[in-house]
Amino acid sequence: DRVQAEAPVRQEAPPGACTRLFLGNLSFKIDEAKLKSSVPGVTHIKWITDKATQQFYGTAFVEMENLSAAAAAVGLAGSNILGRPLK
Repeated sequence: DRVQAEAPVRQEAPPGACTRLFLGNLSFKIDEAKLKSSVPGVTHIKWITDKATQQFYGTAFVEMENLSAAAAAVGLAGSNILGRPLK
C-alpha cells in the first residue's frame, strides 16, 4: 500500500487583503536600498518606466513580506521620502 501525503494547508488572506502595493510620487533619485529602508518589509520592486524612453515615472509596485508589513506600509502614506510625500 502506498501512503498518500497530505497537501499542505494554505491559509487564505482575508477578503480585500493584499501584499502587493502601488507607491506613487517617488523621487527620481530613489533606488532599491533607499526604498527598502524607507518602507520595511519590501521583498520585490517593479519600477514603472516609460516604454519608449525607459525613463522612471516615479511610481512602483512592491510586494511585501506579509499582511502586517503591507498594512504598515499603507500607514506610511504622506510620509517624506527624499523630499516627496509618499502616495
